[in-house]
Amino acid sequence: MAFNGTWQVYSQENYEEFLKAMGLTEDIIKMAKDIKPVTEIQQSGNDFVITSKTPGKSVTNSFTIGKEADITTMDGKKIKVTADEERRVERRVERRVECRVECRVERRVECRVERRVECRVERRVERRVERRVERRVECRVERRVERRAERRVERRVECRVERRVERRVERRAERRVERRAERRVECRVERRCTVTMTGGKMVCDTGKFHHVQELKGGEMIETLTMGSTTLVRKSKKM
Repeated sequence: MAFNGTWQVYSQENYEEFLKAMGLTEDIIKMAKDIKPVTEIQQSGNDFVITSKTPGKSVTNSFTIGKEADITTMDGKKIKVTADEERRVERRVERRVECRVECRVERRVECRVERRVECRVERRVERRVERRVERRVECRVERRVERRAERRVERRVECRVERRVERRVERRAERRVERRAERRVECRVERRCTVTMTGGKMVCDTGKFHHVQELKGGEMIETLTMGSTTLVRKSKKM
């Protein structure tokens, strides 16, 4: 019953690096870095009800040690959690998850780099083509009747502009479809967490994410690890 009570975070070490390691955007990190969440824990034997409160949101989750439960994260995602008295490390699952995450990150990075390179190359090619076309048009306008040359140039420019606009619209549509597909794939990826109670510490381990809660001197100390980044958060009972 030692975890019962309301806990106010007053110290968060390495918080911004931890949020970056979770893949959050800079805007979300700026909004979240000054938030000190309040955690309410109700423990009845092996039954837990944990409510996390921030100024803009409150999330309540309940689970029983040894039973599977549906957990809602602060960003609204649903995950399956199995809590157990004895810690079980699923190494094969961890390796598979790491491989999937690495593949997704590599694909996203490759797409971003390709789009940036394509934009730069396209701008350079467009400038070169425009300069060449301008010189040809000037020569033709000088040799021919100005109005006929202007009409032909306008028609060619309109065709090029239409093709460029079509290509830009097509690329934007492809990016939107890719982002939606990524979100759907991410939502379908099964996330599992193992919660253990060892030596008075409550440990949640998803493989890449590691969360330890323990009581020391009337304070609740949380250690959260995402990859190689660690966040230490301290709460005192209100």
